[in-house]
Amino acid sequence: MPRHARPRGGHLPRVPLSNLGPPQGLEKRRAAAWAAGQQPDPREARITRLRDLNQRLTNKLARTHTELTQLKERHRLLLSNLAAKDDELQRLRRELSTCNNTLVSVSEVGQRDDAAGVVPLPRR
Repeated sequence: MPRHARPRGGHLPRVPLSNLGPPQGLEKRRAAAWAAGQQPDPREARITRLRDLNQRLTNKLARTHTELTQLKERHRLLLSNLAAKDDELQRLRRELSTCNNTLVSVSEVGQRDDAAGVVPLPRR
């Protein structure tokens, strides 16, 4: 039968695929390509790329979490410091107010005794 002619019925004879198996040396070629840094299978390359991306994102998330924790602690300390300064300011204002009231009382007592008609000058 010539090469271009088909057998009767127009179909080629069926060969079971289980008899074929993997091509000779496929595993060896794949291992050699992998060892050389090449990835012949695009799915394997994609899996490796996604694993690397996942690792980078996991590391970035851990760094971001650590940074956020440090910022929260710094914020807490700064708020505490601000509250302490506010308390000190309020205490000093009360002390100044008490001191001014005492000075005015003493000066009023002295003015009544010595100078009943003198108007005191405003304080600066």
